[in-house]
Amino acid sequence: DRAGQSSRELRTHGGRLIRMGSTNANEVSDRDARSAAAARGRYGRNAVVQGAAAELFKVWSVTVRARVAPLDARIVLCLHDELLVHAPAEHGDAVAALLDSCLQEAASRWAPDGTVRFVADISNLRCWGDAKG
Repeated sequence: DRAGQSSRELRTHGGRLIRMGSTNANEVSDRDARSAAAARGRYGRNAVVQGAAAELFKVWSVTVRARVAPLDARIVLCLHDELLVHAPAEHGDAVAALLDSCLQEAASRWAPDGTVRFVADISNLRCWGDAKG
């Protein structure tokens, strides 16, 4: 928060750079400068959290892609923090188990001490349209 408020560059857990803008203190009142610093702090905090979540999702999806291929399954859609995987019905349970184990593997890279719990809501469906029903 303080790094963001003071316009110092931040990095996500995976190392991505977050450039923080600054306000020319000579052109704004003290109150406006404090408000801008607080906004930068909020932006920086959110960018670090969202960036780390995106990096975790990328690791998870790459791992899933590699692990489900032998079961003739494939990722057909990535949306925010969701994966839609198409798999033959006979491999549905195995693919579901792989999705969870891949998430735990990816999570162990982000929180190796196990202090953060990552949970996937996994469903086997016949039709994609049933996914959010």
